[in-house]
Amino acid sequence: MIRKINDIISVCIISIRRSIAATAEEFRTIVRNRNYAKKYPKLFAIFAVLEHEQSPQVFQLNHDDFLYIKEHILKDENINNHHILEALRAIFQNNIYKEGGNETKDKIVQYIFDEFSKMLATDYAYYMPLIKAIIRGFPFLLNHNNYEVLYKILRQKKPISLKLLKYILENESFEDLFLIKQDASFMLLSARDLNNKAAFMLLIRYLRKNNLFEVLFGNGNNFIKSKILNVEEFRRCGLDYSAIMLAYYEDKWFVDAKTKGDLEKFLQEIFSHHLGLQQRQKNRNYNEIEAFLVRVNRIGYENYFILKALENAAERFIDKKISTKKDVKNSIVKYVKTYKKFQPAASGVKVLSFFAISPLAPEDHWLMRFAPYLA
Repeated sequence: MIRKINDIISVCIISIRRSIAATAEEFRTIVRNRNYAKKYPKLFAIFAVLEHEQSPQVFQLNHDDFLYIKEHILKDENINNHHILEALRAIFQNNIYKEGGNETKDKIVQYIFDEFSKMLATDYAYYMPLIKAIIRGFPFLLNHNNYEVLYKILRQKKPISLKLLKYILENESFEDLFLIKQDASFMLLSARDLNNKAAFMLLIRYLRKNNLFEVLFGNGNNFIKSKILNVEEFRRCGLDYSAIMLAYYEDKWFVDAKTKGDLEKFLQEIFSHHLGLQQRQKNRNYNEIEAFLVRVNRIGYENYFILKALENAAERFIDKKISTKKDVKNSIVKYVKTYKKFQPAASGVKVLSFFAISPLAPEDHWLMRFAPYLA
């Protein structure tokens, strides 16, 4: 009986604590919204009109908001309220916006874009809920002016900006983020040029989940030749960029002898004496590239040609590595057999008697190691 009473008391205490916490959070949200409205009154006038845009009484309910928009955004008190409402409806939750069609819309869009850009230039952790609300309401901001907003986020390299990038890339509301698929690969290239590894890994994950590697590695393989199989890029940016992209560069992409030769030459150069690497560093580089290859293979990508080229380079330039072609072949066979053990469990296996660990993609593994808040 005493135990039951104690259990009931414990449940009541937990319930009360949850109620207090929920009430406190609701209060904080109200206060925060008031602070938002105080700092961004023009933005909240727009939000207020959009909140009632389906109501027949929108012009009566938001009379003051329309006046505020006319005076402080449009700088024209003679504009009809109906025109303002239609302009807001046209840009609300729109993925694309082209300037020049309507002056009222252009002025509103320019104001929102400028205000949003200024917001991103600050230490915006406190305003993150507002930032998310803005891009949910006006997703065209993300690709407006040739993806200016995304480039701002890439250049910042701060945890808060990386969290925002993750939110954008993984939110279903922004499926049409890139106007053409090729733009995603250019954004990835920019992350590398800016040496923003965490953003690069997030973009790799985006490409994988959206089946866009063909866009990345297609087009005559110019991308991989210029940025992956480039020793100077390797020297400047480090191993991770090239290693993960080599891992995803599947056997099917090696369609000509020149591409194969370029790969073999690149791997030999990064392990040869040209870079002046010590044996310890060569071994570390080898192990990291192999780890990326293994993880990609476990999630279904085929990269045995690169593995073989890697082993051949190791045979020539790394001490105590594979020394014969027969050993290389045996290594590949062992590589395949070992990781077949990690295939998904059969449907007949009982969940309670077996725990199957899902293999991680290499970029997910990297993020868990170096940026767990993005994993």
